[in-house]
Amino acid sequence: MSESKKLSALPTGPAREVQIYAMGLGGGKPSVPVPMDLLEQKAREILAPRAYDYVAGGAGGEDTMRANREAFYRRRIVPRMLRDVAKRDLSVELFGRRLPAPVLLGPVGVQEIVHKDADVASARAAASLGLPFVLSTMSSRPIEEVAQSAAKVAESPRWFQLYWGKNPELTASMVERAERAGYSALVVTLDTHSLGWRERDLNHGYLPFMLGQGIANYFSDPVFRGLLEQPPEENPMAAIQLWGSLFSNPALSWKDIGFLRRHTRVPIILKGILCAHDAARALEAGVDAVIVSNPRRATSGWRHRGARCTAGRGARVERAHAGTFR
Repeated sequence: MSESKKLSALPTGPAREVQIYAMGLGGGKPSVPVPMDLLEQKAREILAPRAYDYVAGGAGGEDTMRANREAFYRRRIVPRMLRDVAKRDLSVELFGRRLPAPVLLGPVGVQEIVHKDADVASARAAASLGLPFVLSTMSSRPIEEVAQSAAKVAESPRWFQLYWGKNPELTASMVERAERAGYSALVVTLDTHSLGWRERDLNHGYLPFMLGQGIANYFSDPVFRGLLEQPPEENPMAAIQLWGSLFSNPALSWKDIGFLRRHTRVPIILKGILCAHDAARALEAGVDAVIVSNPRRATSGWRHRGARCTAGRGARVERAHAGTFR
């Protein structure tokens, strides 16, 4: 591996604390706020109000967001003593790769509304830590550009998140583009077949995709471009209208999973599974893993209640983690 692709040893835990305190001796302090609430406050000060609300808000009365946070706060860790923790190992193995920690950067679309470098910056940050980065279908930079930029930092895992739309040829094209670009897993979002009633966004009258933001993967796709009379650069409004007509596909069913398997060799992960019966169906359909999640941008009848969900035949769905079927 070249010098540019070697991961720098970033201090963590106590070493990071010592680094910050040493900085303080000279009057310095972290450039990024340490408390999460202060970081959120700084973002609110910098971002346009509609951009901040798009990122921070949720659907309906945001009950699902609050319930998820409260459920997380209820979890407790009971420490065991005198266990020799001089050397800690947080690494895990997932899909045949050893990861430094059980953490990945989940798919977040339309990042250009918060920073001009958008997904490229996020992917490079994940690569610098050796953690998987999941690129959203609704990214602000094309699949290939993000992959190339991250690869200049390190050969860390990259996954592609798919919003499965109405046009099969377009879906196949995006899936195949991701595999060719080195994305090693396909995360299929199941729970966004329609937009939620997002009060903050409606109050602003703001959906960034309608401005042509967050749809770079469509504008750069040869199948999508072939459906247009004029390229997006010449007639962006027609391209945006086409995107809106193709984005979601509420008619999908379990029998359609085979279509994805015919177009990719990488592991397929279903995102949005909340029921043990659906986890079992996923196993029967031949998928490789599920992610237990409910979308903050769509009102869900389910909240994470901290319960473990057994899917049968040895398959387990872990709380809010990717549970692989073995």
